[in-house]
Formats: sequence, C-alpha cells, structure tokens
Amino acid sequence: MPIAPASSVPKRTGDVPANILKRLLKETRTGAIVCLGSGPHNLVSNEIAKLIFDDCGDRLPVRFRWPQKGRRDADFLNEPDWLGGIYPDQPAGIWYLDSHQAFFLPRETDTFIRDYLSEKKNPKRSLFYDCGLLVIDVRKRVPLVLAAGHGGNATRACVQALSRHDIIADGLKKSPLKGRFVGCLVVARKKPTNNASDDLMFAEKKGRSWYLYAIDNEPEGLQFPEIKPVRIPQRP
Repeated sequence: MPIAPASSVPKRTGDVPANILKRLLKETRTGAIVCLGSGPHNLVSNEIAKLIFDDCGDRLPVRFRWPQKGRRDADFLNEPDWLGGIYPDQPAGIWYLDSHQAFFLPRETDTFIRDYLSEKKNPKRSLFYDCGLLVIDVRKRVPLVLAAGHGGNATRACVQALSRHDIIADGLKKSPLKGRFVGCLVVARKKPTNNASDDLMFAEKKGRSWYLYAIDNEPEGLQFPEIKPVRIPQRP
C-alpha cells in the first residue's frame, strides 16, 4: 500500500497546501497520507487537521501554544484566547481537551534550556520535556495521519508511537470522535553538552523516552512532569 508522506510531496509552481492534499487524495495509488510536523513548520499539517476535525467546529480536542506570534498565526490548531490566560508562565505546549477538563502538556523551549544551563545551579537537571500530537483518521478510503511534535524530538516520538497498534486500535473504538484516534505525547529529552548548540536527544537510547498521556503507562526510570487537570465549567 503506497503511503504519501505529505511533508515530502514535490511542489508544483503555484501549489498551495490545500492543492497538494487534494492531489494526493485523488491519486488512486495513495494508500494513506502521513503528515509530519506541526502547522507552522509544515503548512500541509493545517489542511490535514481541518479534514480530520471537520465536524468539531471551534471545539477542537487539541490546541497548540506557541511563544512566537508568527507561529501562532500560522497554526490552525493554535489555542484560542480563552485558554491563553491559563498558565501564563508556560510559553509553549499542547492542550489536551475534553468536555469538562483541559490538560496542559508543556514544552521547555530552546530559550528556556539555554537560560537554565547558563545559571549557576548545582546539581543541574538532566531532563527537559517536549510534547506532540498523533491523530489518525480512518473514516474514508485514504487514512489520514498527523504526527505533529511541538519540537523535533516529539515529532520523532509521534512516528514511533505509530507502532503501538494495540493502543491505537483500542483508542479508535473508545474515541468520542468517530473513526479517529487522538493522542498527545509527553517526551523526555536530554542535552549531552552545556553549550548553546541544539543537540537535544531522546533521554533513552534504548526503550521509550515518551508516553501517550492518559492512554499509556510512563516508561520506568524517567521522571515526567506532573500534569494536573484544569476545570472548564463551560467551554465558549
């Protein structure tokens, strides 16, 4: 079954993300469309998200928080204003929402990590956290997959999570969104050096450095951040 990775589709002159996706969906040899990366980094992700959540209106089950205005403006899944005032000290992450509660999965940005390592603290922390979104839509002939990390390591983790066939199959059965699996990942990263280079990597060379929040068990031996629910009396 041919799989078309939407992030590597050759572009034609004048192509826009919506046209790229339409062309893939019409191609009879396309067995599935897998899109890697979040909206600000891969604009096809926005078009995939619109198709996957086509019946949700503004009640999307996941939202991204970005520290940069340009990225906020470029992301279909960007958080609405009513979420923006919660955890104002957390500049980046993903909201995982249900009808009454919201869960914020933080991402520690490159700026935060650089500033932290420049401070004279002892002992230094060895782990830093990222988050990602994995969504699978099997309602139509061509399945749609969105593997969108907030950072690069989280995108890699989303791809790895596709191997959790049992969890995905069970999640599809239990999902409130018919024919769709929605999972958010928490990812542990380490930085082998204290310099300014972007050399973050998975915390574990072998085994998982991530888990699917509220679906999966945390890997042993890694201390993940505590995630507390925020009560939403009534979503706008």
